[in-house]
Amino acid sequence: MGGAARVLAVAAESLDDDPQWAAELARTVVDAFPDHADGRALLTRALHALADRDPNPLRRNWYRCAALDASGQLRLSDVRDAVQRMFPLTARVLLETLRFRVAPEKAGSRTVSRRTTSSRASTSRTSKFGGPGPSRLPTTPRISTAPP
Repeated sequence: MGGAARVLAVAAESLDDDPQWAAELARTVVDAFPDHADGRALLTRALHALADRDPNPLRRNWYRCAALDASGQLRLSDVRDAVQRMFPLTARVLLETLRFRVAPEKAGSRTVSRRTTSSRASTSRTSKFGGPGPSRLPTTPRISTAPP
């Protein structure tokens, strides 16, 4: 297309009529030249224009966050890394901490009925407190006072 300057000129021309195309062109320049200030500025303007036109609040927020990232005011990778530092737990450990815990000595003869639903299958299971180990998915227990 004639280099970064030409691509940005075409992007600037199309900014008012087609901000999506302007954003794609500016993103191409920024991907090729990460320190290109004019490319980042035009990408930021295009993303703000897309956000202003979009009625969907989720997409509007995404465009605004992407614009902040492109302008250097927010680094999304820093946010992601901070969350990973705060919660360095694996998905398995997180799910294990969500399961219901009961003191078997206080449960007496009550039973727990739990229903686990996944996208592949749905199962119900009844067991005494202190029975088999933890389930693989978090469950919502229902305590029954009926005899086992």
